[in-house]
Amino acid sequence: MLKTYFSSQYRQSCNLIQELEHLKCLENIYEYFSQYSFTSFFVSTLGISENEIFGDLRRFGQIESKFQDLLNGLILNPFVSPKIWCKWFPAGKGVDKFINDGIPYVAEIIKSKKKQHKDILSYVENSDEVCLIDLLLTVGNQISNERQIFNELILFATAASENTGFVLASCFILLAIHPDIQEKVYKEILDTIGDSYEDISNLKYTEAVLWETLRIFPPTPFIGRKCHVDIDLGDKVLPAGASCLISTYHIQRDPTNWVEPLKFDPARFLPENQFKIKPYSFLGFSAGSRDCIGKAHAMMQMKTTVANVVRNFKITTNYKSIEELQLESVITMRVVNKSNCYFEPRK
Repeated sequence: MLKTYFSSQYRQSCNLIQELEHLKCLENIYEYFSQYSFTSFFVSTLGISENEIFGDLRRFGQIESKFQDLLNGLILNPFVSPKIWCKWFPAGKGVDKFINDGIPYVAEIIKSKKKQHKDILSYVENSDEVCLIDLLLTVGNQISNERQIFNELILFATAASENTGFVLASCFILLAIHPDIQEKVYKEILDTIGDSYEDISNLKYTEAVLWETLRIFPPTPFIGRKCHVDIDLGDKVLPAGASCLISTYHIQRDPTNWVEPLKFDPARFLPENQFKIKPYSFLGFSAGSRDCIGKAHAMMQMKTTVANVVRNFKITTNYKSIEELQLESVITMRVVNKSNCYFEPRK
């Protein structure tokens, strides 16, 4: 399935190159790449071409960028049920409107899919080019209408676009701050890259750059877990049944886990150095049996995008150090201060 998505992701990155040639400067790189990741995810998972409802989809992505801010209102009101929140609270009404506005897009795609493939189950079982919505349509009675399918898609899309968009934007800022590392990525791309999925998988240094970006700027600063047994922490015991929050942000910047934790050093994640990483000191995609199910898809999208952008542009920024970036957490991590990047076409 990843190979099926690759061609779509590559085309999306080519569209991105054309946009950056005109924009040259991104004054809010985080919002821009959140929308880019959202659109890319929907195009690949819906199995549509870039010309199909693409303008509307981009506008829909802009609406989605406000979605987390609205949803945060529900998280901060744990004693209010989602139904009451959506009906009576302004933020809840905004989320409900977002969902209602999105359903027609999905309904149109579902209609097209059913028209193309009379027997969707047979198509999924025998085709090499299956996308997420094809799989959702095979669930049958468990997902009965467009709204339920849209809810499933938006769950995946929001998680994918916010996290992937944040990491991409952070990666480009880090490469701009560290031009020597940017040139290493550029050289690897020139030496390795073609236009196939196998070429992308061979970008080991570029992949290490993304892992190191995830370490310094984890898009999800906290993950929640429930203890199934008593856990002895030395002077304290977490009792079975207790819920706890694990700070990936602090673990991945802890000097007892990482030498010079605020130094951007992708070499930490090169294959020959990975044995030095302490178990569970890196939680970029979580870990264990409940790690991120979309990590392979996310890494492929990010590597494809970074490779195409760095191959075509030299990236600069006004920032001089990592410490200058001020962070806050909504549901995912955000950068508070203005975050601009400049993209100068390579000659």
